[in-house]
Amino acid sequence: MSLDPEVRRGGNLPFGMVAAVWMCDPRYSTNARTLYAILVTYADTQVRNTRRGKPYRKELAAQMGVSVSTVDRTLVEMAVAGMVTIEERPDPENPANNEANVYHLHDAPLMWQGNGDWKDPLPSGVKAADVAKQAIEARRAEKRAQGKERRGGVPKGVNPKAVKAAREESSEATGGGGEGEGGSTDAARGSSTDAARLAARMLRNIQSPHQTPSPEPSSSPDGRRPTTGSSRSSSSGSAASGKSKPPSLTQAQRQHVEAFFQALPKELADLVPANPPGNLKAAVLEALADGQPQGRTAGQLVDFRLLPKWNKHYASRDTVGPLEKPVGVLVAILRRDAECQDPRCDERTNVDSGQPCVSCEQRGVDRRADRAAEQTAKPPEPSAAPPARKAPAKRPERPVPPPRAVSMTEVSDQQRALARQAVMNRPRGSR
Repeated sequence: MSLDPEVRRGGNLPFGMVAAVWMCDPRYSTNARTLYAILVTYADTQVRNTRRGKPYRKELAAQMGVSVSTVDRTLVEMAVAGMVTIEERPDPENPANNEANVYHLHDAPLMWQGNGDWKDPLPSGVKAADVAKQAIEARRAEKRAQGKERRGGVPKGVNPKAVKAAREESSEATGGGGEGEGGSTDAARGSSTDAARLAARMLRNIQSPHQTPSPEPSSSPDGRRPTTGSSRSSSSGSAASGKSKPPSLTQAQRQHVEAFFQALPKELADLVPANPPGNLKAAVLEALADGQPQGRTAGQLVDFRLLPKWNKHYASRDTVGPLEKPVGVLVAILRRDAECQDPRCDERTNVDSGQPCVSCEQRGVDRRADRAAEQTAKPPEPSAAPPARKAPAKRPERPVPPPRAVSMTEVSDQQRALARQAVMNRPRGSR
């Protein structure tokens, strides 16, 4: 029965609570504090349903965005800082191998009274990563003293490519490892496990814990999952990727490309990066067209194609700043304009003689003749008379109202006499 890794915390702490003392301590690296917060989310999942998976090292590395070796170094840093104790458990089926670890977090005394005391093992001002590095070096020195070789990788100062090439030469000299001979893997022999089985079981549930909160069932006793889907990939190889790697250049092609870069003037040579990309090399080979009618020498390309285009479109770039994509500019000016049908023509110049292209001049004459024929074929259009000026719009006249009729009152002689008499009869003081 295989075991799964666990995170044990104790102290009956609420789910997801972290110790602010550790999270804000600059002596612990960012990886240590991040890994501590991640381990808290896996704590005590055996007694409560958190819908989290199992804290396998590969899963922790994926969540942190680092490698598994970085997770191992971070766990050593947390151990020397007193944040966690790592309990290694042997595989019940194969005691020679270690099974999944148990991580005991010691943050309960920092957040809950009555959970004991926590003592800081680090001196003041000493970083946990430095102490962890010393511990790792001491462990390696002890293993070297015991005669144990380092598993995986190569020692410092050794070129991995040279080691790989030496191994391939040795394999070819010995005839390789055929299927019946076992090869260099000794798959038929027990190797260090003393059994014809995998040295370590394939881990299950190495996926996002939100998608697979519980281990997936397996049908084999060593934890391997049964294969699913089509069997064509196992019998006839895997399908080719959509992004195929471009073929490598031959020695002659590399010499042509290098000679072209050497022939570039300074203003164009400054655009070539230290390690030219593949698309630029392909554009150079296509422009050179060695052995074809439109083939050019490096000097012809520079004098009759690149420099005319550069001076026409890009020479004044200093006024607006440097080019953002110099490789794209080189690829663009390397392309030949297909305006002229003469394969020896570049920018209206014959690359062999350096004289103006006869085909381009004849094409210009034909175009001018065509335009003249079109002008004579069309009847002259009568000149249009200028439009008449419009008179200003008159305001509408308002109707004039008729004059008012003055009412005339006729006074009779009798009325005059009465008025005169009334004036004469008034008292003298009121006159």
